[in-house]
Amino acid sequence: MSGNGKVKKINFSEEKKLAIVEEVIIKKEIILGRLGVSLKNLDKNKAWQEITGRVNAINPAVNRTVNEILKKLKNLLAEAKKEYSKKKPKTGGGPFEKLSQLTSLIIDIYGETCPIFNGIEGGAETGIEGATVMVTVGKLIIS
Repeated sequence: MSGNGKVKKINFSEEKKLAIVEEVIIKKEIILGRLGVSLKNLDKNKAWQEITGRVNAINPAVNRTVNEILKKLKNLLAEAKKEYSKKKPKTGGGPFEKLSQLTSLIIDIYGETCPIFNGIEGGAETGIEGATVMVTVGKLIIS
């Protein structure tokens, strides 16, 4: 038990991590879509509840909350970004090293040309170590 009285849950299994990413792929249009007349925040919240239900169904003994699922997705995205930048060809070319299944799926969600993985063309790297990716219910904010 930590100092605040919370009991630490076991780590996410690979099966649960994969389920999160697969469900995000299925619900991508809702989760990453722009709010408007046809897409409400309620729709996004419902999608996250459904994802959480699918993940919890894998091992009902360890129930996760929506916020835990969102935090895990944020961490998976950061891990994918790190793996992608380590394995992409350096200046001068060369073959692209094989990425893990999770990283490949995450890249498929956002697209390989997404600035998350390749930066902004013509942009300069600044404060990259202090950058954070925040995932909240219904929104993905990168700052």
